[in-house]
Amino acid sequence: MWQLTRKIMTWLSVTGLLSVPRSFALDQKFDTAGAYYRDQVVKVYIASLGYGVMTKDLSDRAGVSTGLSFSHVYKNIQPASDDQNSLDFKGNDKLEQRSYDFAVDQGILVGTDVGLFYGWLDGQFADSMWYGIRANQWFYDETIKLSLSVRKNKIEQESSDYTDFDGKRIVTPETIEGDNFTASLFSFLSTNTIFMSDYSLTRSSNRPDAWSLGGQIRRYIKALYGSLHLSQIHYENVGTIEPVTEYGTIVADTTSIEWHQKMFRQWILMGGYRFFKEDERPRSNTSNINRTGSDYIYSSLRYRFSKLWTHQSSEVSFLAGRYLSNSSSGGSIYSIGARLIF
Repeated sequence: MWQLTRKIMTWLSVTGLLSVPRSFALDQKFDTAGAYYRDQVVKVYIASLGYGVMTKDLSDRAGVSTGLSFSHVYKNIQPASDDQNSLDFKGNDKLEQRSYDFAVDQGILVGTDVGLFYGWLDGQFADSMWYGIRANQWFYDETIKLSLSVRKNKIEQESSDYTDFDGKRIVTPETIEGDNFTASLFSFLSTNTIFMSDYSLTRSSNRPDAWSLGGQIRRYIKALYGSLHLSQIHYENVGTIEPVTEYGTIVADTTSIEWHQKMFRQWILMGGYRFFKEDERPRSNTSNINRTGSDYIYSSLRYRFSKLWTHQSSEVSFLAGRYLSNSSSGGSIYSIGARLIF
């Protein structure tokens, strides 16, 4: 794998397709994970693989580097029980999805890089495709980073024609197109405090515009060798709902808190709680509001192979979580993952 990657990077440099330095070393990263989720309705199996490589310039061209990445996610959805009749699998005993992502990022100057990405999802009843451009810029001695991303989306699906519970005839389109713009801010407020914020705007041909605004603060408490993470996200998808979609307007808020505890030099134990609240109005011209809420309690354990906390390290991780909602439903999730850096 290392020799193949180096040949690809050398070819990109020779052809001039990317500004790969003639003298370079490689940083490579391999990620893999598996997860299992189950509630009263479905059970879901997820497996993922990812690979990324970035050049390290050994010449005097500061800031010039190139990164390539690839990821694949497989998802298998099945009924939670044999007598489950509420799921429309259209004669199939399971649903399968496979998604693929490719990206290339090019460093231009110190603290500046741009990238292109492309991906698609293959499903039994719907296929989707997306592509876009992204850029990152560091400011103030690399203490503040601004990230921008623009993405185009397209979904091809089987059309459905049925009467909804409120008596409306629903005819879903065969093609859905849209775009997304995201702006993110990352800032070192101090040696022990990080602040992050992001804004996202999504436009779709079958729904009104949706936007979200989120913020997170991370505070390392040196005396306890631990870190407190607090985050808040607000999401709105409101406006006139035409009879081409299966759900109405949505206003949602998510609040989460996590504690990350360093243990025995190479272990990190995390415990978290997330509360989600959503108000959904089936159609904008009705007064009926479906108000839902859920609690998610989760914990993870990570082991780093390196004792140097100032550098990235290969690691393995385990996660378990429990989800509960005010509709008397709930589910559990378990996952295991590994990251190799070489």
